[in-house]
Amino acid sequence: MSKQTMESIMQTENVRLELIDDSTAYKVTIISYANSILKFTPPVKNGKLVKLKKGMEIPVKLSTNAGLFSSEIKVVAITAPFLGKDPSKMIISAELNEDKILNPKKAVNNNIKTFDQKRDHFRLETKMEVYYIFTLSSTGEEKENTEPVLATLTDVSAGGMCLISQEQFNAEDQLELHFDILDKSFIVTGFIIGASETPEGYKNRIKFIDFDEGDEKELTSTILAYQKKSN
Repeated sequence: MSKQTMESIMQTENVRLELIDDSTAYKVTIISYANSILKFTPPVKNGKLVKLKKGMEIPVKLSTNAGLFSSEIKVVAITAPFLGKDPSKMIISAELNEDKILNPKKAVNNNIKTFDQKRDHFRLETKMEVYYIFTLSSTGEEKENTEPVLATLTDVSAGGMCLISQEQFNAEDQLELHFDILDKSFIVTGFIIGASETPEGYKNRIKFIDFDEGDEKELTSTILAYQKKSN
């Protein structure tokens, strides 16, 4: 697979995953891709997690800015939280078979482009308070400290945010984020996709996960209302 294709995959918000012997396509969130290993959130059916096992080979469809692709993955690891904790925070690691990438097409589905345009347009650049709780490290270690920590939000959209913290994080660390816009409160889970040191602290780029369509629309409409009020 070309570098351009991989960059396109990392730009997409979701990968559609089809389980073997199942006609249903489960939409999951890509967390990262490196060295042929794709990490993503577990699939959900009727509010319950679909159980995956190490060694399973699963057909997948990848919707990217470059087009639609199909291939297969092999599950190599499942990072589970500690006993009694929220299983939805599991991370699935699977090897993507790059030799079986099939049927590259131009992006005939405008929904992908529309979503990217909305992310660009519905981005609120401002400075406001945001509280975070460090919940899960990139190595799968669940953090016991549940005290919210104050940080500065610099921009937010329906897909993610940037915040400045005094604490340094690693890529793929997960945070629970609490913030208010126009007296509306939002609680979102996100993971670090990049960080840089600034005079004010560490500027973290965060991608939201487990963000359902209703919450996404609510945040988008609130951002629009805030922008109109500020103009």
